[in-house]
Amino acid sequence: MATQVLPPKSVLVPFPAKQPAITQTELELLLALRAQAEKVALQVAEAEQSVRARLEAGSVVVAGFFKALLKVIERRNVSWKSVVVRVKGQQYADRVLAATKPDVYTTLVISA
Repeated sequence: MATQVLPPKSVLVPFPAKQPAITQTELELLLALRAQAEKVALQVAEAEQSVRARLEAGSVVVAGFFKALLKVIERRNVSWKSVVVRVKGQQYADRVLAATKPDVYTTLVISA
């Protein structure tokens, strides 16, 4: 007859508790919230575009607690600059950089 050896009790790992089921109501609510978020995101984009277009056209903001302005950022990106400096020299690289048109980014900023 074979003898059975059991590990010490401290080594036994309890079986994890059963997690509650995900209900159809939860899934329905999640989908409804996603749809609502998409609608709100569209409304925000339309409102921002309206304010931005009017600021670009020269409209002024009525005095009060909130201010709105267009923040413009210009950036030049010459990723190959170190190669040009090594091959053609710093003066040539400086001329190319000066002749490169900057990328322009405009952001609508609303602050209190």
